[in-house]
Amino acid sequence: MRRHKEIEPQATAEKNRQPLYKRRQGLVVAGVILGIILLYVLMSFFAWKNMKSHSDAVFGNVNRDLKIVMGQASSRGDRLKALESLNERYDEVDKLCQTEWWYSWQSVIPQNTSMLVSCKAKKTAIQATKPLVQQLLPLIKNENSLSDILSGLNGAGKELTEETWSKAKKAAEETLNKIKSMNTSKEYTPVKDRAEAVVTDVTTNWIKLEQAHTAKNKQEFTGATDALDHSYQGFATVEAASNALLSPKLDKLTATLAEIKL
Repeated sequence: MRRHKEIEPQATAEKNRQPLYKRRQGLVVAGVILGIILLYVLMSFFAWKNMKSHSDAVFGNVNRDLKIVMGQASSRGDRLKALESLNERYDEVDKLCQTEWWYSWQSVIPQNTSMLVSCKAKKTAIQATKPLVQQLLPLIKNENSLSDILSGLNGAGKELTEETWSKAKKAAEETLNKIKSMNTSKEYTPVKDRAEAVVTDVTTNWIKLEQAHTAKNKQEFTGATDALDHSYQGFATVEAASNALLSPKLDKLTATLAEIKL
């Protein structure tokens, strides 16, 4: 009986310790779960925040490029750079406003819902400009290239001296060769053809002027001079042809942009 009485207190103490251990274990588990929840909340918060900040940054860059493209004071070079920049951004725009599976359910929260709706509206509006920008890009490239080629004739023929017209005739011949070897999009070919016709006329009249001078034929020299002046006026028709091609597309892009609020 004594042995039985000695064992009984020990068993009771063991029994009393078990609930304390289980409570501690429960607190640890609860702490871990709470930590995971807090970590998830923080990660979700920053995921939504980063999505918005990244989207806003991309939309801001797109808006800047579009303003340069449509700006009346924008140079041809700046407009081309902006179009190239825009064309490269469309892939990035396509990936905006997308959530990951682990926090996408939070889109039901009003604040997140509003942000997503706004983001997707801007994204859709920008995507609508893609076909227009991709139509304009090769045309603006062609226009810039042709403008650079024609710039070689700037100032030629303003002063009719034997020295200047020799240089002007050579410049016209070189310009004509460059235009003939110029590669353009099919849509811009009529503008290139108009420029080629004008420069051909200019070159022909410089040759006639030089021949008349060599022959000391005043009448032919005067006629060649008048024809040369008239042929230089033909460059206005090249610009008009280019504008007639580009203006409708720029107007259409303007109308599309009027609906965008970035």
